Amino acid sequence: MINIKIAAKKMDELVDSTDLPASNDSYGKIHLHYMISRIINGEIVGSKAHRWIGYIQGLIVIGGGATLEELKNINKSG
Repeated sequence: MINIKIAAKKMDELVDSTDLPASNDSYGKIHLHYMISRIINGEIVGSKAHRWIGYIQGLIVIGGGATLEELKNINKSG
């Protein structure tokens, strides 16, 4: 089972390696860091946190920051 806080911390490192825009209220790097910080701080938990991680990981793949296989390995290690 995925440790959501460990996965979030690893996602935080990957966000800046993407080609996503810095600021966009839906998918910019600033917004993704905000989402990640809320997961790490325990403000977002349970199934909502897992949905958020899935959303963030999808954007990381789209932005070229990691492959699905790399993210799958992160999920397994967390």
